[in-house]
Amino acid sequence: MADTPRQDSPDIEDSHRAPARIRHQVRVTPVLNDPELDEYLACRLYSKCENLQRAGAFTFRGAS
Repeated sequence: MADTPRQDSPDIEDSHRAPARIRHQVRVTPVLNDPELDEYLACRLYSKCENLQRAGAFTFRGAS
């Protein structure tokens, strides 16, 4: 049995086109940082606030 990609499977080009296709459906969400927490943990920690999407969940962007 040959390993051929399924016709309905996304490929890399689909991934490159996705941001333009969903840009009107998703919000640009902030990346937050807390310097005090960074100092306490001795590293830089960033949080991407996907919970601020219209659906209130990080899965909205992926599902779109």
